[in-house]
Amino acid sequence: MQINSELCHVDENKIIVRITVSENQMLVSSALGQGKDVNEAENNAISKAMGRVNLSQSELVVKNNTSNKQTKATNKQPLINTENSKDSKDPSIDLPTYKSTTNQTIDSPNDWSEEIYAIDYEIKRIGWSKEDEDLFINESLQYRSRDRITSYEDIMLFISLLKKIKEGSAAKDYKELFNSENLILKSNKLLDILGWETVKARDFLNKQFNKNSRNLLTKKELLKFIQLLEQELDRRN
Repeated sequence: MQINSELCHVDENKIIVRITVSENQMLVSSALGQGKDVNEAENNAISKAMGRVNLSQSELVVKNNTSNKQTKATNKQPLINTENSKDSKDPSIDLPTYKSTTNQTIDSPNDWSEEIYAIDYEIKRIGWSKEDEDLFINESLQYRSRDRITSYEDIMLFISLLKKIKEGSAAKDYKELFNSENLILKSNKLLDILGWETVKARDFLNKQFNKNSRNLLTKKELLKFIQLLEQELDRRN
């Protein structure tokens, strides 16, 4: 078996490497690994890939494609195979469903490599520059950039928002959509579709955010509230 190692992301704090394991030109396993340097990232990715198919280290031959790229890459977008991309799903990305952590905690992994890869993938799909991404994240989650995010819950919400953006959309077009008035209107439509009366909606709000009115929610909490209502609709379908 052979391993191919691909550098996916570099910033001041971390490096992310994608490992693919193949045999006779057939994909056996793949994984992303995060580390402070290439070797650590590769080792973490290899360990994941091996674990997924119960491989031993002796079965693998590493073909390293990352060493010469490290000094050239800064916030490099992942290399995406565009052939049949609309009909295929990357098996290495298995993102958990967003849930509120007010009364329920999402397990936050130490390694966010797959989540960062997912963000890079969506940004490339949409066709945004770094400036577009920063504008969008500032208007939606009120961070200056993704590097400022320290909450895993917010990372997952950011990914969820990006997945809704159509390819070729302009980031500036979403500025007005993220004001509180429009977010409340959006939640009103979802509550109408759900058929929830005021009492039920208030109880749900209080349970999730410990607040009795949407007017008391921050912009980010309104986005999370909308996300939860959309999940309620998904459960019905």
